[in-house]
Amino acid sequence: MIEMNGLNDVITGLEKDIDDVRGKGEEEAKIRIKLGFAYAVSGEIEKAEKEYSKAFEIYRKLKNDSGKATCYGNLGVIYGMKEDFEKAMEYYNKALELHDKLGLKKEAAQDYINLSLVNKSINNLEEAEKLLKSALDIILEVEDKEKLASVYSLLGKLKFDMEKFDKSAIYFSKAEDIYEEIEDNEACALGAINLASALQAQTKLEEAEKSYIKAFNMLKELNRAEFSKAALGLFEIYIIYAISDYNHNKNYKEKMKQAYGFLKDAGAQEALEGIIKNFNGLLKVNPGFVEVAVKESICLGEGALETLRPLEIAAQKIEKGETSLEDVDMEYRDVVGSILERIKHSSPLSSHKTG
Repeated sequence: MIEMNGLNDVITGLEKDIDDVRGKGEEEAKIRIKLGFAYAVSGEIEKAEKEYSKAFEIYRKLKNDSGKATCYGNLGVIYGMKEDFEKAMEYYNKALELHDKLGLKKEAAQDYINLSLVNKSINNLEEAEKLLKSALDIILEVEDKEKLASVYSLLGKLKFDMEKFDKSAIYFSKAEDIYEEIEDNEACALGAINLASALQAQTKLEEAEKSYIKAFNMLKELNRAEFSKAALGLFEIYIIYAISDYNHNKNYKEKMKQAYGFLKDAGAQEALEGIIKNFNGLLKVNPGFVEVAVKESICLGEGALETLRPLEIAAQKIEKGETSLEDVDMEYRDVVGSILERIKHSSPLSSHKTG
């Protein structure tokens, strides 16, 4: 609530500033753009659109093409938020036309990125890729490393959605290398998660594990909640390792301990999802482990134990020989699905903080 109150204070301050600069041309337009942005962040989309439109009219009267282009881009964002993608593309194209005319290359690159994101939203992935590559050409020319890493990351995500995981990993790796070079540790860690996901999709588990561990350690040190994503990724990989070791009569129990150790550190919601999504794998490796996980879930917050109780019952039935894994799979498939759905649409059972 502190952040929201702070945003309300910003909006109140900018609304007062408007009275001081009213009729002062570009000065008023700049304040209206700032106010429009603050409204957009607060979710007041209609108010944001009005402020951007008023700013545009001022720039139009001043014959200021750069200001008009900025307003076109901002209005494109607003229509994207409204999911009026046709209108969003119309405004982004107008912004691009003016930025090209003015020779503003970095701004034009951003227009291509925005157009790409809209095309991705409507599942026009090939066009989205073409637009991103147009942005890439410009950014390579102007030598903006931070923006370059961002575009590589977007290309990686696009290729991932296309299920071209090998290409996706290449782009994610390029992005991570640049973030490491410019010492943006948070972006580097998030890039490592993206790379790990692409590697995991190719079943390159050892490489994925290294990337997840790198991300986990960096994000935990930065006290960022996203480290739970790395923990969940590691958990899933270790489940696969454990199943493989189990099939070859190796020491799977140690890997299960490692897996649960990462998962407990992730926080309540991620831990519950991890246990439930990997339910069948856990049962296959060791039904007793599910029982332990359920009993220890009390550390995940009030309600976790009750949520996981059906899984504990299933595990007990298997251990006692009262049912088979296949029967449990059929019997509890709907239960698992409903639990996941409930978690998905509820707030976390408890929050996890480090540091």
